[in-house]
Parts: sequence; structure tokens; C-alpha cells
Amino acid sequence: MLAPKVTGTYNLDQSTRDVELDFFVLFSSIAGAMGNLGQADYATANGFMDQFAAYRNRQVAAKERYGRTRSINWPLWQAGGMGIDPASQELLQQTTGMQPMRTATGMEAFHRSLALPYDQTMVVEGDLAQIRRVLLDGPAVPAEPQVEQPVAAAEIDAESLAEKTQEHLRKQFSGLLKLASHKIDPHAALETYGIDSILAMKLTNHLEKTFGSLSKTLFFEYQTIRELAEYFIAHHSTQLTALLAPAANRRGEAVTSAAPAPAAVQTRRTSNRRFNRLRSVVPSPTTESDPIAIIGLSGRYPEAVNIEAYWHNLREGMDCIIEVPRDRWDWQEYFTEDRSKTGHHYSKWGGFIAGVDEFDPLFFNISPLEAELVDPQERLFLQHAWMAVEDAGYTRARLQVPHDQDLAGQVGVYVGVMYSEYQLFGAEASARGKRLGIPGSTASIANRVSYAFNLHGPSVTLDTMCSSSLTAIHFACQDLKLGRTSLAIAGGVNVSIHPNKYLVLSAGQFISGDGHCQSFGEGGDGYIPGEGVGVVVLKRLSEAKRDGDHIYGIIRGSALTHGGKTNGYTVPNPQAQTSAISRALAESHTDARHISYIEAHGTGTKLGDPIEIAALSKAFNQYTQDTEFCLIGSAKSNIGHCESAAGIAGLTKVLLQMQHQQIVPSLHSAQLNPHIDFPRSPFVVNQSLRTWEQPVIDGRKLPRLAGISSFGAGGSNAHMIVEEYQPLVQEPTTVPTVVILLSARTAEQLQQKARDLLDFVRARLNTIDPVAMAYTLQVGREAMEERLGFMVSSAEQLADKLQAYLAGEQDIEDTYQGQVKRNNDALSVFSTDVDLQQTVDRWIANTKLSKLLALWVKALEVQPAHVSVCQRALPDRYSGGRARGRQRRRNRCPSPVAAQQYVRSERATLSLDVYRRRVLLSRSSGEGGRAHRSEGAAGRGVSGDGAGGDRAGIACAAGIDGPGAAQHGLGAASHCFAGQREQASQHRLIGERQRADRLRNLQPGRGPGDRPLPGSRGVLS
Repeated sequence: MLAPKVTGTYNLDQSTRDVELDFFVLFSSIAGAMGNLGQADYATANGFMDQFAAYRNRQVAAKERYGRTRSINWPLWQAGGMGIDPASQELLQQTTGMQPMRTATGMEAFHRSLALPYDQTMVVEGDLAQIRRVLLDGPAVPAEPQVEQPVAAAEIDAESLAEKTQEHLRKQFSGLLKLASHKIDPHAALETYGIDSILAMKLTNHLEKTFGSLSKTLFFEYQTIRELAEYFIAHHSTQLTALLAPAANRRGEAVTSAAPAPAAVQTRRTSNRRFNRLRSVVPSPTTESDPIAIIGLSGRYPEAVNIEAYWHNLREGMDCIIEVPRDRWDWQEYFTEDRSKTGHHYSKWGGFIAGVDEFDPLFFNISPLEAELVDPQERLFLQHAWMAVEDAGYTRARLQVPHDQDLAGQVGVYVGVMYSEYQLFGAEASARGKRLGIPGSTASIANRVSYAFNLHGPSVTLDTMCSSSLTAIHFACQDLKLGRTSLAIAGGVNVSIHPNKYLVLSAGQFISGDGHCQSFGEGGDGYIPGEGVGVVVLKRLSEAKRDGDHIYGIIRGSALTHGGKTNGYTVPNPQAQTSAISRALAESHTDARHISYIEAHGTGTKLGDPIEIAALSKAFNQYTQDTEFCLIGSAKSNIGHCESAAGIAGLTKVLLQMQHQQIVPSLHSAQLNPHIDFPRSPFVVNQSLRTWEQPVIDGRKLPRLAGISSFGAGGSNAHMIVEEYQPLVQEPTTVPTVVILLSARTAEQLQQKARDLLDFVRARLNTIDPVAMAYTLQVGREAMEERLGFMVSSAEQLADKLQAYLAGEQDIEDTYQGQVKRNNDALSVFSTDVDLQQTVDRWIANTKLSKLLALWVKALEVQPAHVSVCQRALPDRYSGGRARGRQRRRNRCPSPVAAQQYVRSERATLSLDVYRRRVLLSRSSGEGGRAHRSEGAAGRGVSGDGAGGDRAGIACAAGIDGPGAAQHGLGAASHCFAGQREQASQHRLIGERQRADRLRNLQPGRGPGDRPLPGSRGVLS
């Protein structure tokens, strides 16, 4: 509405500037004078008309225009084109006294306005007294209602008030939402029920009948029934206690309201460590000196759909470079051996990841149509951010820790990205006559993660070229050290989806002609692009140890520099690289002699590699003159140069080497670069798999330390010092019985999760800690609809019960199965009942696990805040292949039940019924309409919320049927967002190279539960 009204007004004025008019009338709206929530453009357009009338009258007075000018702010007309439904019309009349204007009234008002000496006139019809009171005399609504003072009210205890307030609000919303009140989850986001700005206004007006004038942004500030209840308890306790107290108990004496103050409502939390993992962000004097712990990890790299496969390829010395797949582009159309030929690329090789085109939009509450236009880098990073958070043993709810003076969820997101080529497909489509706009802002990559997880820390996408991901992790560490955030999600992503990248690299002679990154090898003439996505979850070390997080490694320090002016824009500066390395060593208080491995940038170029070794040597020589004591290698020799994801690929490799205590071979370096004098340097290129021994300095055995370098074209340098984490080794906790929880969105996927867990357990019967496994599955996963639970006393017993379940046996002892939807109506009414929660507390205290488990599988939501559990045996989250120490606490309660036996459930709130309906953008080939199947490990994918690490593999088996994979815990089982094993390979967003056809036919490929639509095609993902 903005453009037509503004340009129309202006053009009419210009066209009649020399016409001797009698009058010039602008039909504005009440919205121009009063504003209207949700119609900012409409209100602005009409406001422009109002101001233009005054402006034109001044021109008339100056003899530059003719005719009196009037702007009339009209209401709705009975016979007008704009209308509202009867309910809204009735509400409008009740609240304002206005009613739609009759035609006769409007015509009379029109003529009268011409006779009045005003530039602007508002015209309404209805109850004049009420209209005057609302429009002219109405009191302003305070932005923040003050907490009420104690007044005469019925006495009611705080817990009952909270419960009754939630129930009252559910009943109030029931009619407008056309949904039974008991089906409205107080903890679910209201957007789940389809609340938009219009419905929000209706709900606000409905509540105003009880509570008086309310802020019109109420439903944008508080997004769940529970949050709204806390707001009304804090600011409208008088009305609530009078409304909700039993009639027999309503007395006139003045009593103090039992409602807690706002701060008490918002910060009421159990002291249990398990449910309060993240503390408020409060900078302390020791924060800056606290190293950063890596507590979560996820990634996908060429020929490796998860971290476990990545390690296997590195350990086996696999070269993962292949020809450009046909589902990217037909390299034969672009390839030439003539390096000087323009418009072609002289390399046909690259590292490519599986599943770059696979995505489940509804899992993240994204429409399939929108998902088609989202950059595949954004989709990939979102998936792996989810998996990394799960790998750390957290859920979205666990990230929402309150901040004393700020929003909850102070978690930062930092993403490194370099190329943004997805919009080129839109340009190609437009050139062919099918105009299509594809967004090209990489800022959305970080913002999408913050939105999906409801995070309020910094959300930043960084581009420093090939050092982007390591730079992003550096900034994440800095914010943690400064106390700005409580936790960080950081990493990088890079894909090669369009030939433009290869054309650019060939034009600059950057790409390798022989298809290898010959890191520190002879004959290197460039690098080979590799795809990758990797994410780490970071936390201050002291807090990670306190909270029992699994720790992959410790970032002791990092530094950034720039090369400044050199002999060429892409020529590195060894002095600047030395500066970055030296600063990282100084910041981390690390003696370079203690470093036993360097994960180098190592692009494999004749100039770049010698400069890098010279820079490293100079930095190390400041500490020692020893030579050939530090092994060096580069993952680029295996997977290519992942460009913006190169830093996270190198960091992941270092963490895996620390976990397995092995150093993997660096490939293509049998003949070393003759321009590097390795014998006189501190470094030895590692060319075979070997044990990573702890260095012994002055007779003292030291922890394994590694340096990681990442340099970007144009001069951006990053270096990081990483140390292995060496926890105290203790015996696993002994508990007679533990509860193992599995859940998924469908019964079929629940079977898959059980099968995955069985495979994992069988391979580790003698090493699994059942207590830690049970604990992670209970508190580190969002429970989904199909649920399965076992009570077991050993890993062997769990394997037996899983086998029996998969064989279809019935009535397996201490095994419970249920489906949330079938039982939700019957049980959800009890989910917030105070008496039931007290009963649950007693069951836990008396170790009545079977009762809890039987109700959990049927949808009972047990709230952690009401649980009283013994903390004598509180395990860490389960992960990693080595034994890990556990921080113990003394017994603080007489109960014999251990904390990990508490059966926890937390409803997912992404999208209720459509949360996990399979919707993928299926396509048919332009050559024959056949569905293409993804190849490689991705085709073996399973859809489940898994997480990395051995712990994560187990946690994956908890199976939230979402975007996760067993990172390195479920063996051959990999992850595919397409769903089941067959579905994963059938539904893809890209096929061969018919991009024009794909773009001309953008549409959702499937409806919920449907087969692929005939002839549907998707865009490259």
C-alpha cells in the first residue's frame, strides 16, 4: 500500500499543478492518524497523505497550485471494499464505539470537510461519547506495567496461582484458537498454534475484558502460556486472585498477594546441576584467563558423512578427491587442459560432501517453498549446529538459562563462510526469461541458527576468505573470555555448487592441475577445492568441568593478524604469519618446544608452503633452537582445501588425533618441496600413521599440544593453540537399575533408533558406562512422539532387550512403549498439576522407576523443576572413546536413587503435528523424469537426532528423529535428512545438471505424507 498511495499522490499533484482545480482531496485512513499494529506500511502511506495536504495548501497560498486541499481520515464503510468479519466488527464497536460508516453519512462528511478550514479531517460514526473517550481522552498505556502493591484479595498459594493462571489462559484461548484447552501446551510456543498478528490482537482484546488495558505487543514479548502466566502474576495479581480464588474463600480483608515478584518468577530454578547447565553471564576477574573447552562437535567432509567416517579416512590415508559429480555441473562442458583458455576451468577434481542437497524443512519449521531458496550452506550449518548442540548433551530448552539483567539464552553463533554462489542460479533463470530472486546474504547463516534455537547472544557471519572458520572460532572464544556469552556455537561451511568458483580459480591460476593438494610435497601448483561443514560448541573450561560436560580439547589461545602490503594481493607475508603464531603462543603461555604437532595451512603451492614453514620456524625459534621435534601435516592432502571451512576441518582433525592418540599421515609428500629445508626447521612432515606420544621435556611428561594455522588470500592470518584434556580416571558409577529412553517421530524410525543403539552397544559391551549413557539420553535430548523405554542393569541386558524388541517380541520385561498423541488428551491435563508433581517426587525418592517410565511413554511431561533427586552419583554426559573422570558430589539427600534415573521428558515445540512429517523437495531429471538417488554413505542415512562422539552415538540412538547423526558412535550408520534409508537416497534437491529446468519449476516436491509430486523439480541445495 505504501508505494501506490505515495507515488499516486505525487503524480496526481504533478499532473494537475497548472490546472485551476476547485479542490484536491486525499482519501486517507484513521490508521494514518492513530497507527495500526501489523499495518505499518498502510499507516505510513496514509500519514504521508495527511502531511502532503498541509504541504500542498502552503503551495496554494504561494500561488504554485490551485484548489483547497483536504486529507480525510476515513473509517471502514458499510458498502466499502474493505471489510472485517462480524466478530471483529462487534469487538471494534465494543472497544471504541465506532461502527462502519453509512454512505449517506460519508457523503455529508465529505462536503462538510471541504467547507472546514482544516488540512486534515478525521471522520467516524458511532457512539460519540465513547469515541471521544477512546480517541481523545483515553489514558496512555504504560510501556511496562508496575508491579502491584498488596491489595485486598483472596489468599491463594503461589503454586496454585501459577497453575490456575495457566489453566485460565488456556481456556481463554481455546475459543479463539478453535482448540480444546487441554490440548494447548503451556510450554509450547504460541506460533505453534498459528497465532499471527491479527489473532494476537484478538487475544489481547479478549484479555483486556478481564485485565483492563494491555500492551498491544504482549504476544510478541511473551511467547508461551507459561510466560504469559508469569507476566500476569507479576503485574495483575489483584485481578487474578480475585478471579481464581474459590468463591467461598473470597474475603474483603487486606492480605499480601502470594504471587512472587517478577524476579522470583523468572529466576525460579532448581539448584540441581543437571538442569541448570549454563550459568548467567557475569564477567569475573578470572574469566579472561580461563581457557575455552570444546564440548560439542559435528561435521561432514568429502567422503565422510560424519566425524567417525572422517577419522576413518584420515587414519587410512584416503585421498577423498573425485571428479566433479554430475549433480553439481557437467565438468566436461567447462574443462580444458589449456590453462590460458578463458571461460573454462583446467581442473575437474574436487572434494565433495554427500547430502549437500538434502534437507528436512519442517523439522526446523521452514516451509518447503522457502527452503528451496535458502542457500545450501545455511541449511548445512543449521543441521550441524543442531547436531553439535546435541553432541554436547544440550537441548534448546537447556540453553535458555536466565540472565540476571538481560535476555535468557546468551549463546553466541559465529560462522565462517566465503563463497555465496547460490543466487547465481536465480540470475541464470532470469536470463532465460524466468525471473527469480534468490537471497544472497550470508548473514542469514548465523541468524538462522540463533532463530531456530532462540538464542540472544551475538550472531555473526564472518568472511576472511580461507581463514574464516578459525577466525569465527577465535571471536567466539574472545566473547566467552570477556564474559559476554555463556556458551558459543562456532564453525564454518563451504560448498562448490556452481562452476563459477572453478572458473575464478582457473583464471587466477590458483587451482591444482593434477587433482591433489600436495601439502609440503614437490611439484605443487595450486590447491583443490573441498567442501565441508563443521561446528563446535564452546564453553569456559572451569564451567565445563563444573557442569560435567564432555571435553574434546582445550583452546588455550588464538590470534589474528593481517599481512598488510606485500608483493601481490594474494602473496602471503611471513612476518605477519609469524606474528599471529607468536601472539597465540604468548597469549596461551605456551612454550613452542612443548608443541608436538602442527596442523598446517599447507595448500601445496611452491610459494605458500615455504613461506608458512619460514613463519612457523621463526616463531618457534624464539623459544628453542631444537630441530625436527614437531610433526606437521595438513588435512588438505586428504580432502582438499575446504576454504572457509578449512580451519574447522583442521581443528576437528586435531581433536580426533588427540582422542585416538594417533597422528595420521599427510599425503602426497613422499618427495618433499625442495624449497623447504626441513632438517634445519623444528618440523617433520608426518607420512605414516603413528602413535602420538606425549612429549617428555626435562624428564616431565607433558600433555599433547597442537598448533593450527589458517591463512586467507588477501592477508588474513589465524593461529590457534589446542591442548588435549586429561580428566581424572575413575570407576564408572554403580547403580542397580538405569532407565534407557528412546524416542522418534514415527514408529518406523523408532525401530531404526533401536537398531542403531543395538549395533553400538554390541560393539562396546565391556566399555560402556550404562549410567552415563542413560543420563545423556534422559537430559540431553528432546523427547518426541514415539517413545520406548527400558529398565536395565547392564549393557548385556540392554542388548538382549533391544534384540527382542526388534524381533517383534511382546511383553518384554521392564520394557515400555507408547505414543504421545494417543495419550496426550488423557495425560496432558496432569502435566502441570502440582499434586501429580509431588507424587512424581515421591516415586523418584522411592525408586519407583516403572511408574515413571509407564507414564513417560504415554506423554506425561515430568518437570525437572519439581524433582527432588539424590546427587550422590551425578555422571558426566556420555561421549568419547576413553574413560573420563567425573566430578563427584557428596550425598545431599537420603534417597537411594541416583540422579540419572530420573525420567525426563520435554516436548518439542517446533511444529506439533507437522514437526516431522517428511517433506523434501523431490525432483525428476529433465532427461527422463526419474528420481535420482544419492550415492555414497549418505544413501545409507538414518534420520535421527544423533550426536557426535561415542556418547553422541548413544545419544543419537535416543533418536529424536531429527537432523542428527551418530558422529562417531554408531559405526556405519550415517545420517541423511531425507529420513529413512530408502527415503534418504530418493529425495534430493539436485539431480544432474538441468539447472534451468529446476529453476523454472520451483515448487514443493512433496506434501506431508505424500509421494513426490509428478514432474516436480527442486533447486540445487
